[in-house]
Amino acid sequence: PGFVRVGDFTVRDPSNRGVVNLSQIVALSSQVGISKLALNLNEYDVWSMFQSVGFGQGTGFGFPGERAGYLPNHRRWTDIERATFAYGYGLTVTPLQLASAYLAIASGGVKRDISLLNNVSVNEERVLDKAVADDIKLMLRAVITEGTGVRAAVPAYEVAGKTGTVRKIGESGYEDTAHLAFFAGMTPAENPRLVAVVLINEPSSKEYGGGAIAAPVFARVMAGALRVLNVPPQPSLVASG
Repeated sequence: PGFVRVGDFTVRDPSNRGVVNLSQIVALSSQVGISKLALNLNEYDVWSMFQSVGFGQGTGFGFPGERAGYLPNHRRWTDIERATFAYGYGLTVTPLQLASAYLAIASGGVKRDISLLNNVSVNEERVLDKAVADDIKLMLRAVITEGTGVRAAVPAYEVAGKTGTVRKIGESGYEDTAHLAFFAGMTPAENPRLVAVVLINEPSSKEYGGGAIAAPVFARVMAGALRVLNVPPQPSLVASG
């Protein structure tokens, strides 16, 4: 029906998505779908996955003033908190933490400390099975080809990523007119060379979603970066136009 009741609360999608699989839940940013999934998972497993990719802790970057964000204790979650947590409410994450998590996916499930220096030794830890990381990349690829991230596409290169739009917190709770729009992704999707997060604070246009505002910025930046790094276009995509 396009909504799900969670206790006294209602989680809604913009429209009725019908019956969708996991990949479509991600591609279409279905809050109903991801809420139902989260409510069928163990609270600790959900929390542990976020913790393992670095949320709620430093990135190892070492830059003064870096914040750890906020990852709440799973033992205190209510059902509605578990549902909304799954699509990004109830925790805080820095853009660098989000980029670090996507780097782990891009690296086949291996989390690495972040450094400004090239060719330096950094700590590494496997946080996802490679097969799981590869499956996630496939789902993130579908976000670009058939979901909310079509504007993040880079000609001749596969992109994998996710759009996001959240309401900002004001003095009396979440604001209806102030948003954060973001896009996090990697390219080329099969063997990523680049990972980036684009965050737009309080977009002023009528279209304020991550897919409309942040995704095009990602596409432009990645197109230039791939050219600077001399990453060759993917032949199959060039041949198909």
